[in-house]
Amino acid sequence: MRLTDNFFGRCVSNIAPPCIALLLYLLNLSMRWRLHYISSENDVREALKNPVIFAFWHNQQLLMLFTYKRYFRKLEKKSRRIVSLSSRHRDGRLIANTVKYFGIYNIAGSSTRGHVASLRSMVRGLAEGYHLSITPDGPTGPIYKAKKGLVEVAKQSGNLIIPIGLAASPAWYFKSWDKMFLGKPFSRVQAVFGKPISVHAYIEQGLSEEEITVLVNEALSEVMNIAIKNIADTKVSDV
Repeated sequence: MRLTDNFFGRCVSNIAPPCIALLLYLLNLSMRWRLHYISSENDVREALKNPVIFAFWHNQQLLMLFTYKRYFRKLEKKSRRIVSLSSRHRDGRLIANTVKYFGIYNIAGSSTRGHVASLRSMVRGLAEGYHLSITPDGPTGPIYKAKKGLVEVAKQSGNLIIPIGLAASPAWYFKSWDKMFLGKPFSRVQAVFGKPISVHAYIEQGLSEEEITVLVNEALSEVMNIAIKNIADTKVSDV
């Protein structure tokens, strides 16, 4: 039975990712995107001259797959790979094998187990010239509550954080702790890029890691709320 399960698992891990990626790619082609900057496009463009930390809430992961190539690849002069932490378990491998089709590569680890090793891997990825993708309320929540890991990585690496908020209408909502969502075919999607955050600048002002985490949490909530509001305003204007 175990042999059968392992064989089936390998088949799923090898066959499912390209099929899922193709479906997501076709879905993305039908979506109508709009972009909003909290500060300016130039601020984000300047930040992207070096590796950055893309931070967004866990339930926005599916839309973020499209955001990287749609916007950030066009904003940066030097195209960099993006790395993200994922589980070593079967579901983590399935996700990792799928997102690589969108230019996102895996750092095996866990934000709940082996915290120090995972932190070092993320800092090393930034030092090697890769962008880093982090969902600070993952992998188990609570929803919209940033954990300290994001600020720790930014503190040790010295790299800027770019807060990102996404919203879509109409959308599918999944029965998960984070209320994961994905825009339906021909949906309207709003992407909001926040002002790049320097953790080192906050530290120089005398703020603690806990205080900085609260500020980052507020920045992530701000971009999310603006994205939701803009989607609602667009819906009204379409009527």
